[in-house]
Amino acid sequence: MPTLLANKYKINSVLTKENIKREAYFEKKFNGVNIRKLMDRSDTIKANIKPILKADNKGNLSEADIDATCAKYQALLDKADAALKGLATPFPSPDQMENTKKDIKQSVELAKEMGLSTTPKWHVFAVHCFPQHERLVKEGWGFILDESFIDREVSSGRGSA
Repeated sequence: MPTLLANKYKINSVLTKENIKREAYFEKKFNGVNIRKLMDRSDTIKANIKPILKADNKGNLSEADIDATCAKYQALLDKADAALKGLATPFPSPDQMENTKKDIKQSVELAKEMGLSTTPKWHVFAVHCFPQHERLVKEGWGFILDESFIDREVSSGRGSA
């Protein structure tokens, strides 16, 4: 148990160096701004966390297992980041729309494969955000204007896919 607590402290210090902080509310979880920073810096964070996991490993995992786990988490963060950036791209081309759709699908599938919870936020991401983004592009708006737009669309009944 002391190793686990030490690892958590060390990993949190890596995140703090990247200016990614847990909020004092909501059970000390990350908010959207910190999640975006986490996604944007996934390669640097992985590079700094992997040696911590390897150094403190007591033979429970092979180095290959640690490498594979870190690579999966980085891939998930990278795919989710690409999907969010795709949703924020004004007036995307048909190819950009298709890539965003694939990034969303792949990030949800990877999260499921890793045993991570995919509801309700992943559901909103895949089932509501992209269809609304697609509709707005077709109607000439260009992209989702803000997060409250999704809430209004779902409340009005137009937000279901």
